[in-house]
Amino acid sequence: MARFLFTLAFVICPCVFSLFASVIQADESANELTASRRAENVSALLDGLLEGYDKRLRPNFGGPSVPVNISMYVYSVGPVTESQMQYTIDMYFRQQWIDERLRFTGDVTVLSLNSEMVDRLWVPDTYFVNEKSAKFHTILYKNTLIRIEQNGNILYSTRLTVTASCYMDLAFFPMDKQRCSLTMESYAYSDNQVHYYWIPSGPIYVDEAVTLPQFQFLGSSQRANTAQYYVGNYSQLIADFYLGREISYYLINVYLPATLIVIVSWVSFWIPRSSTPARTALGITTVLTMTTLIGNAGSSLPKLSYIKAIDLYLEMCYFFVFAALLEFALVSYYEKPSFKEARQRMKERAENGNSPASKSSGSPSSVYSVDKRRDEIEITFVNENALKEANLSRAEMINRGGARRCSYIRAAERGSPPAKPSSKSPSTPWRDQHDMTKCEEMCGPNCADFGEVGIDPGKVDMNSRRFFPLVFVLLKIIYWAYYVTVTSGGLEDLIAEVEQSS
Repeated sequence: MARFLFTLAFVICPCVFSLFASVIQADESANELTASRRAENVSALLDGLLEGYDKRLRPNFGGPSVPVNISMYVYSVGPVTESQMQYTIDMYFRQQWIDERLRFTGDVTVLSLNSEMVDRLWVPDTYFVNEKSAKFHTILYKNTLIRIEQNGNILYSTRLTVTASCYMDLAFFPMDKQRCSLTMESYAYSDNQVHYYWIPSGPIYVDEAVTLPQFQFLGSSQRANTAQYYVGNYSQLIADFYLGREISYYLINVYLPATLIVIVSWVSFWIPRSSTPARTALGITTVLTMTTLIGNAGSSLPKLSYIKAIDLYLEMCYFFVFAALLEFALVSYYEKPSFKEARQRMKERAENGNSPASKSSGSPSSVYSVDKRRDEIEITFVNENALKEANLSRAEMINRGGARRCSYIRAAERGSPPAKPSSKSPSTPWRDQHDMTKCEEMCGPNCADFGEVGIDPGKVDMNSRRFFPLVFVLLKIIYWAYYVTVTSGGLEDLIAEVEQSS
């Protein structure tokens, strides 16, 4: 019995399998026939739509304007070039309009076609007003699609890369926020022939994965406008993209190095004044380093007629570095031996004047007595031959001798030791003229003031150690407080500013 059933199954199964294969093959043949007929029907439909169709004429020719709805999908933004005031954007640009001449009926509800059909239909001649360069993507095939619905509604989408101009206000650079716009309109059709609209829901969609090297994408907005030209009024749509600059790069590569260079320039205030080569090398090095840093910071920016925020900070740092170098020049000038001797004598005079012995009147220990100094002054006569050789008149010799005499009397009154009169300088006898008033009357305003003290270099360095850091920190606080407050607005503030300006 089992052998009989096995034999029966062995005979019947191939027949069943053959029957199933015949049915499947018949269905496939029917589907291929249906698809072939459908393709023939669509081809005939397209031929019928294009029969008598003139793409040179816009829809509603001679009637109302054609409403064209615009939308875009942005999948890449950048690079943004400040030096050329431009930016690049990659997007899918979509336009929708209704062409009554392309209405059809049938089983097919939507006709999805490629770029071959675009050349045979009327499409809006949209162009970007602020475009610098643009290109279609043609790899591997021209990235364009067109869809036609039964009611004549047409969707035309193409992939574009557009480089457009973007005027940037860099007054707050690098804490600035920029608005880069993309303006589009028809080139040939005025407002009463073609009118542009943004689609009601989501006209501009920016991919969340969009990133830029130095910017943060803040958002986008859209607006409509009517441009007035000599040939008429044209409908215009404007897409605004808002970018906020990332300041971290400039904090690390500009602000921090500039601050450290200023701090390094203050090291010279602690270097001894006698170490002239060290202080000179430090001052010149910091000045040249700041000059290089300023040049590198502005190399990627356009040459503007107004000052930027980063320029203000760098110039402030440059001023402090240069002021530290000038401080060393001032200290070096008043470190000359003549000033040092005068300060030393004044110090000794002050110490002797404060001693108990010097306070007693008429004390013989008054070493720097004015009367004694006057008695010690020796003035030599000049013979006639010396006068002739010098070609000087007697009046000139008297005036020169008087000036020298006045300087000695002043030095004596300050308590400074009298310098030995030079034998080369002509002089005249002043033994009986010890009155300072008479001396100045004869000398005039050109009397030399022997023993000029000047400024104490030690006090200059001491005050610079406190003054420079204090003023620098105060200016930094004012700088950051102002710019952070001014640039703290968000996307809503930027959009409101655009609406007010328009």
